[in-house]
Amino acid sequence: MSKDIKSPANTTEVQQDLDIGNNIYAKSYKGQHLPTAPGRHYCVVTCMDSRIDVFPAFGMHLGDAHVIRNAGGSARDALRSIVISQQYLNTKEVILIKHTRCGLEMFTDPEADAMLEERRGKQALETVRQAGSGHWHAFGNQKVDEATREDVDFLKSSGCLVDGTEVSGWVFDVEKGRVKRVA
Repeated sequence: MSKDIKSPANTTEVQQDLDIGNNIYAKSYKGQHLPTAPGRHYCVVTCMDSRIDVFPAFGMHLGDAHVIRNAGGSARDALRSIVISQQYLNTKEVILIKHTRCGLEMFTDPEADAMLEERRGKQALETVRQAGSGHWHAFGNQKVDEATREDVDFLKSSGCLVDGTEVSGWVFDVEKGRVKRVA
């Protein structure tokens, strides 16, 4: 464990692995001289799915781009971060990447509402609604290509992006490790 913090008695195996992994990583860390603004002036919005290793999968390097991850790679959920990336850190392009076999294809927004309310109660559902946009942005029966195009259209028509921002939509195939442009 790090020498700075006393280890709590209830440290999990995952927390221990994080600390060990970070100690190894820190020995060769090279990001301290990079600016806060991404060097290639773009941001990537993608899913939080653990099968997507963003930097090698998309030919990116540390310092190239802002990476914004959330359930489903939702442009709506990422909008606040995109605005900050553009307005304060000078990004000029948004790359939206969803993927095949996404968990958000398994249910609809009403089904997610019902699940949370049943398992955690009405207050939990209200808290989630107040914390975000009030929607899960589940795909349900919608195809991932269509959901990607809808998110690209949302960003382009939002009025929130810097004039001239390039927005493109891609789908990552988790079986093949390849992306295809759909918007």
